[in-house]
Amino acid sequence: MFTYLILELIAWIVGGVAACHVLWRLFGTPEIRKRLYELRLPLGLMVGALILGIYGNKTQPPHFAMPPWMHSFGPHQEPPWLPLKNIFSFLGDMGEFERIPDISRNPGEVPPPIQRPGGEHVKLSLNVKEVLSEVAPDIHVNFWVFNDRIPGPLLRVKQDDIVELTLSNDKSSLHPHSIDLHAVTGPGGGSAVSSVKPGEMKTFRFKAMNPGLYIYHCASLNVGLHEAHGQYGLILVEPREGLPKVDKEFYLVQGEIYTAGGLGKKGLTPMALP
Repeated sequence: MFTYLILELIAWIVGGVAACHVLWRLFGTPEIRKRLYELRLPLGLMVGALILGIYGNKTQPPHFAMPPWMHSFGPHQEPPWLPLKNIFSFLGDMGEFERIPDISRNPGEVPPPIQRPGGEHVKLSLNVKEVLSEVAPDIHVNFWVFNDRIPGPLLRVKQDDIVELTLSNDKSSLHPHSIDLHAVTGPGGGSAVSSVKPGEMKTFRFKAMNPGLYIYHCASLNVGLHEAHGQYGLILVEPREGLPKVDKEFYLVQGEIYTAGGLGKKGLTPMALP
């Protein structure tokens, strides 16, 4: 699974050593050193201006998630990148991650229509887990999922219900997670009060006031990266009068996977930048 990573690391080391040798030989001549010494003041000013420009623009390194010129803000001001230490933690603890042969949710997994009036106290629970799954022969991806599958489960409630939702983050996870339900009228669709670190669990309540079918997703920064890893699903708020009767209901959510590896590249493949 890690063969291509080892080969790429060796290539970077060999190339770096060769580049350093070339630079050493190039700037090692007396003529070049003398010329650089004469230009020390303007060169120093250029380097200083570059550093001040980077600092003044608050540019952050990409950290495997965002280009350096982009900035992101959200609940709790969590950083928009994945911490570098999490990358090494993932590689070190990879054996602890659950492996799921088929990550896709069965489209027939639909809760039955609600045959009651609204206004009841309904309890729902979602568990976030970071897992590994094979998306093509010998091509593995690290997915972050609600209740072990993509998409997350269909949440079904009735208009006027008081919904109590519990979000837990598995202790094996490396990142904080949250949930934004577009059916919720409130700060970030609930994300402002649902951010959970690995091993944590939080519960919040909301009233299902607006009937309709809404998306839900993780709202921890970088939001696009969490969604790309599979953290999304649907919540259905049935109207007071109910829905028309049908023969069969299916649950489908369009999703796409963008991997960073080249065509046919085997092994563990990271997600492409959102």
